[in-house]
Amino acid sequence: MLSTTIETYYTQGCGRCALSGTPECKALPQIPVLQAFRNWIQHYTALQEEMKWGSPCYTYKGKNILIFASLKEYAALSFLKGAGLTDPQHLLLYPGENSRYTRYFPLVDTKSISLHHNQLLQWIEEGIAIETGVMSWSPDERLPDYPPELLEAFQQDPSLQKAFQTLTPGRQRGYILYFNSAKQSATRRTRIEKLKPKIIAGKGYQE
Repeated sequence: MLSTTIETYYTQGCGRCALSGTPECKALPQIPVLQAFRNWIQHYTALQEEMKWGSPCYTYKGKNILIFASLKEYAALSFLKGAGLTDPQHLLLYPGENSRYTRYFPLVDTKSISLHHNQLLQWIEEGIAIETGVMSWSPDERLPDYPPELLEAFQQDPSLQKAFQTLTPGRQRGYILYFNSAKQSATRRTRIEKLKPKIIAGKGYQE
């Protein structure tokens, strides 16, 4: 069961498994880092603390700036619009190959917070500036490459192509990533055929 309060998360962990709060909890070693970061952010920033998606989330005037999470080897400081932050040293990492906006910084110990004090403050200030419009940022809205099987389906059924292109960019992206995740061409064709009704109905593939 996920942690439902900030205090629980910062003392027992995320609660995603039965080991949470026990000596066997894999995230337990990160508790000192979590608590140190919480003290740091409360002392040096004006961000508000909330519980969202089962993790501590820090907001500015209702806008989500960053999320903090305890993992096995480090605590992940995730900036929701990290792709727009200044990062000449390439310290921010991708959560996954298909991540669009979020970037995270791994805090491996409490010393990492003081060591990167100025950089962390800069990222937070930039995150706030992006959310409030003070700092302009145009995210890359390009979609991943269409799988050839989808282009083939469009040629065979123009109404499918029309329906697909009327979907929101997010739904289009979801379908493309799902189709592309299949290694075999035959599997991609099967997925496309199976999901045609949802596409035509204007739904996302998980809806």
